[in-house]
Order: sequence, then C-alpha cells, then structure tokens
Amino acid sequence: MVREKVLIVDDDESVRWVLKKSLEKEGIETVLAKDATEALDRIKEGGIAIVLMDIRMPGMSGFEALDNIQAENRGPSVIIMTAQATMQNAIEAMRRGAFDYITKPFDLDEVNILVRKAIEVSRLSQEVHTLRAEVLEKYEGG
Repeated sequence: MVREKVLIVDDDESVRWVLKKSLEKEGIETVLAKDATEALDRIKEGGIAIVLMDIRMPGMSGFEALDNIQAENRGPSVIIMTAQATMQNAIEAMRRGAFDYITKPFDLDEVNILVRKAIEVSRLSQEVHTLRAEVLEKYEGG
C-alpha cells in the first residue's frame, strides 16, 4: 500500500518549512510546492491525499488551482490557507469544493488535527469507492 502524502503549497518558504516539520513530527509524509503550477504537477505524479494550499500566490491563485483539482475525478482533498481572515474567502473556498479553510497565523496543533481528519475522510471515501466497485462487480458480473 502506498503511503499517502500531504502536499504543502505556499510561496513563503518559512510557512512550508514550519508545516513540513510539524506534520512530519506527527508521522505524516509531506511534499512541498512553491506555487500552484508546481502543485498541480506534484498531484499528477500521484500519492497526494491532502493539499494544504495558500490562496494568494504568484501566478495561478489557490482558488484557480482548487478549481483544477476539483475538475479531476477523485482528486485530493484541499485545505485552503490564507492570511486574509474574511468570511467571504471561507465561503468561496467551500463553494469551490475545499475540504476546509484555515487562516494564518495558525495554531499548529489545529492544523495537525485538521490534516488527520482530512486524511481519515479521504481514506474512508477511498474504502467506500473500493467496496462499491467490488459489490457492483460481484452482483452485476454474476
């Protein structure tokens, strides 16, 4: 079984580093990307279960990348990060299909809990998908 990874996407290297260290301390494997374009490339490589992504980055925004990820069937769950603590951003993130939304500066314990929750939901979703396929194969094929 391939170990699922968390992709951390932020143009601020210090944010990427702090999140990486915090998640890896919890036994969660991470991959880093400095912008949305690099993030989409990492996702295409496979093995990404969760994406922690900033909204405001040079080039493609986190919202645009979220739209691209959501366009892919069964893509990773996305947690949007931003320094702009507005209800409008939270609503927009959820409307576009984000798993959740956190604001900077964030509490690392809360981030770890949220990521673990997202990993568990992703795992359960994959399990349901697999079981559904097995049931369909068994009863439609027999």
